[in-house]
Amino acid sequence: MNNATEKSRRKWIGYVLFGILLTLGVLYFRFPSEAVQGFLQARVEKANPQLALSLEKVSPSVTLGLKFQAPQLFLKTAPQKSIFKADRLHVRPTLLSLFRDQWTFCYSALAYNGAFKGCTSIAKEKNGAPFQTSLVLKDVPMGGDNPLKEIIGRNLEGVLNGTVTYEGRSDSLIRGTGEIDLRLSEGRMELVQPILNLDGIGFHEVLIKMTLNNRKLNLTRVALRGTNMNGTLTGVVNLNNDISRSSLNLRGTLEPFANFIKDLTDSPDTVRLIRERLKRGKITFVIRGTIGDPNFRFM
Repeated sequence: MNNATEKSRRKWIGYVLFGILLTLGVLYFRFPSEAVQGFLQARVEKANPQLALSLEKVSPSVTLGLKFQAPQLFLKTAPQKSIFKADRLHVRPTLLSLFRDQWTFCYSALAYNGAFKGCTSIAKEKNGAPFQTSLVLKDVPMGGDNPLKEIIGRNLEGVLNGTVTYEGRSDSLIRGTGEIDLRLSEGRMELVQPILNLDGIGFHEVLIKMTLNNRKLNLTRVALRGTNMNGTLTGVVNLNNDISRSSLNLRGTLEPFANFIKDLTDSPDTVRLIRERLKRGKITFVIRGTIGDPNFRFM
């Protein structure tokens, strides 16, 4: 009797496993890619009417997630300038979130010749609900078509690594809270206006630590280890809905290397300025104005 019961149990387990595999197979080979694309595009537009999403292909993955080919997020008013685009993106829900009051999705992407991964949690069936997200960036080149150049309005080269955490609402991102910890290595940044006869600064490393709290972006630490000089920057950016109108209240130092000053033989005015402003080997400066129209001044 026991043997018969055990055989019956095994048989039913086999039927269940077969049913699950058959269902997964049907979902995989008969996956409604176009319908899912349309649904996702509609959800993006509903969440933010100014944004649009394009996808080359959507397919299921064996981890109960979705794989996206060539996803691209852009403003409807400027479709030629993407906010984010990737070669591949993989998104999957965490199993525990299926039984809780909020979804948690983890994702990984190959984009701009670098790697991104992170997780986002958002309340179920609540439009505009608060969300939390974390992001890890690994070996992301800043040249080429990286959208960060468009955001800051200056050419920027180098390789980016770091982490970003954020908590807020999709309909008012600048009112959220978050932390940014980044390292940019072996590159060059274009300056807003020439400084010490330079229109750009080459660097070996830039370390950036920032916090966001209700429209205030606090630069707690920006440290430059450059090819011609070292530097620091701290202060506050008061964010505006129009980012270009965000006000600046920044203060920093520059520490030119002796060889750099020595090579400025054809710029006596710059050499005189450096010698007049140097205090304990450093030059102090402030940046006021706005992101769109900054005002740089030596102290």
